[in-house]
This record gives sequence, C-alpha cells and structure tokens, in this order.
Amino acid sequence: MSEKIKEFNLIKQLSELLESPSKEDAIGIGDDCAVILPGMAPLLEGHSLLMSCDSMVENRHFYRDKASPEELGWKLMAQASSDIAAMGGSPLLATVAVNISPRESVDYLAQLYSGINEFSKRNGFFVLGGDTSSADEFSLSATILGSISSPAVLRSNAQVGDDIWVSGAIGGAGAGLQILQGKRPPSDYDETFLSRFNKPLAQIKLGPRLAGLANSMI
Repeated sequence: MSEKIKEFNLIKQLSELLESPSKEDAIGIGDDCAVILPGMAPLLEGHSLLMSCDSMVENRHFYRDKASPEELGWKLMAQASSDIAAMGGSPLLATVAVNISPRESVDYLAQLYSGINEFSKRNGFFVLGGDTSSADEFSLSATILGSISSPAVLRSNAQVGDDIWVSGAIGGAGAGLQILQGKRPPSDYDETFLSRFNKPLAQIKLGPRLAGLANSMI
C-alpha cells in the first residue's frame, strides 16, 4: 500500500471522529481547504471576526508519557480557544495540524482527535480539517476562528487604577508542571494539579459575558 493511500485512509478515519457542521454552513475535511458558506453569514452579521493560532511542542509544552492522547487534544483546543475568550469572543471554527512520527499508531491519533472533538463539541464549535505530517519532533497546532458582536477586549485597554479580578484558582497548572519536572514534593493535591496542567479549564463562556464590562482581559 502506498504512503499516499495510507495518508488518505488516515484522514478518512480521523475525520469520522469529528463533528461536522451543516452543509449550508461550511464544507470541512476532504478538499484542499475548508469553505465557509453563505449559510453561516447570518451568524456573522454585525460581528467582528477573531483569529488565534496556538502550538504545543513535546517536552516543552507537554510530556507525552505523562498525559493521555485525549488530554493532549483537549489541551490544544483549550489553549487556542482561550485566546478567543480573552478577547470577549466565542469560537466558531477551527483547523488542527499534527506533526508526529510516521511510526505512530492510528489508535493513538484517534484518541488524540477524540480529545479535540470532545472539547470542540462541548464548547459549540467545529473542527473543519487541518494537516497531518510525519516529523521527528511531536508537535500540535490549532487555528481558531471566533466572533464578537461588541468591540474586542484588548490588553492595551488596561489602565492604572483598574481592579484586577481572577477567574478560578491560580497556580494549579504551574504546580502540575513542577510535579512532572520533579521539582515539587508529593502532596494530596497532585492529581488536581496534574489535571490542571494536562487538561486545563478554559473560560469559554465567561469571556463573552465580560465583553463590555472588563477594560482588558488575558
């Protein structure tokens, strides 16, 4: 079997794991690029478009032997869509690129895409495609398109004298990283910290609610 056929078979298997938008809204996996159709136009009327790209590299942003493939897929989408939320917007569509060893099993990739789909489905947006490529270094990237009906919340809008508010607890992911690097003594909270690092929370709902209220978000 040729590498070309293997690649197409892989794309077909992975695409079956992802939720698909309606045929009136967009055309996803299967062509040279995704197509956003006029059916989606009413959703975008009066909205600004937001775009974010986020990458993760093995042993720098994640440790493969310390996280499940589902967690890695979730984490990728959480990081990229959090940037949309920080501007006060909501994610709409995404593409994903995976660079991984050609010796990797299809089952591992299927679990990875299962995590990608779990996050996108739970947060109401679609993955329209992307790219898979063989590489010596395992890395992932996601590009997400979002929208906002009010002015985007910019970091540069922060002013001297602003109150600073935090959503959620601080430091959990950092503690999880320290555990994985062997820099933190064991504690009863290790599983919680590791979960915060490997499967982070994302304030997808809160970000849009704060648009027009917060001067700046990050």
